[in-house]
Amino acid sequence: MGLFPSLKQRVRDTGCARPDRQDRGKLQRGTNQILLRHDADSSGSLISQTLTKATKARAARSVEVVDLGFFPWTALAKGCFVNRFERMSKNRRPVSDYIKERDAANDEAGNPNNEPNWESWLQDWRVELNAMTTADS
Repeated sequence: MGLFPSLKQRVRDTGCARPDRQDRGKLQRGTNQILLRHDADSSGSLISQTLTKATKARAARSVEVVDLGFFPWTALAKGCFVNRFERMSKNRRPVSDYIKERDAANDEAGNPNNEPNWESWLQDWRVELNAMTTADS
């Protein structure tokens, strides 16, 4: 049956992958580990943080998130196709704490790898997981 059958059905029916109350409750009740994949973009960076840390609506979950996500520094190092996207608003897009921590560590160390400031970079750029190809393609 799977962990999120209603979520999978909703994605098939509507294309929307937002979990409903029933799905979110399953995270609270018995799941010990979640394997997570996400794009290298501002929204993707927030998924792991949102699944584990406390929010305004609820306390932190006691679930281990194994982040198999796609990070912008990995994507650029691998030479993946980078997409520029149009900003619909002048508001800054939020990014996760780990993005901010990497930027701070780079600043403190004098940016030895000459990386961009990722919080700023993610305001206009993204790399999708499907930008990765297999060795045969």
